[in-house]
Amino acid sequence: MPALRSVLADVAETGGFRRVAYDTRGAAAAFRALGGVFAELVARRIERGSD
Repeated sequence: MPALRSVLADVAETGGFRRVAYDTRGAAAAFRALGGVFAELVARRIERGSD
């Protein structure tokens, strides 16, 4: 089961924001698949939710 975190998303119809689920494990894995130092940095940031 993926780790999910709620994030704010812009809702164009209302001009407001709403919370949506975000697959942190999937996003981190996708960045790692790119390879390189920057991709690993971004993957760790996604997993921690901060710098």
